[in-house]
Amino acid sequence: MQVPVPPVPVAMLQWAQLVQTWPAVDLALLKLEFATNATKAQLAGLSSFPFLEVDVSPQRDGTAIYAFGYPLPEHLPPVVKSTMTISHVGLGPRTTSAISSTVDHTKMLTTPADPQVYVLDKALNYGNSGGPIVLTDSGKLFAVCSRFQPLVVPQGTNPPNNVVVLPSLYGIASSLANIGADLAGKLSYAI
Repeated sequence: MQVPVPPVPVAMLQWAQLVQTWPAVDLALLKLEFATNATKAQLAGLSSFPFLEVDVSPQRDGTAIYAFGYPLPEHLPPVVKSTMTISHVGLGPRTTSAISSTVDHTKMLTTPADPQVYVLDKALNYGNSGGPIVLTDSGKLFAVCSRFQPLVVPQGTNPPNNVVVLPSLYGIASSLANIGADLAGKLSYAI
């Protein structure tokens, strides 16, 4: 039996330039020229890239938000058999509505120097990482999904070897206020 060869994926956008990285919040800023990508089908009829404005002001507890990402529909570990690897890769674009809290209760000790983070009341999954967290009322980007808080339940008398890891109960988002000063000089509009 001959295995079909999948088509070569078409790049959505090309020729990106790395402007800056922020390892502490796991974020990178890329620059793309519209003119070099203008022939892409998703940009037909546009004269510039669509974009989200940035809001670095602190948000109140209970702020309504949307999270965007491409979580995997199922997480299946690869199965390796001699010369063949079988795994599942499928992206499922997803928008999640949630409420944010301005306090990260996942750490015992905090200092004013810690990055500002928000706890979201909905589970986010792998594939949401780095995705935008947008204010519902203004549509402005104020944070990015940075990590998850799964629940680890010990089983039996031999933890940590016998544990069950339940999916994320809530997501953690890093505020763009953490890098606001850097962003202000690099975006084409004021924040």
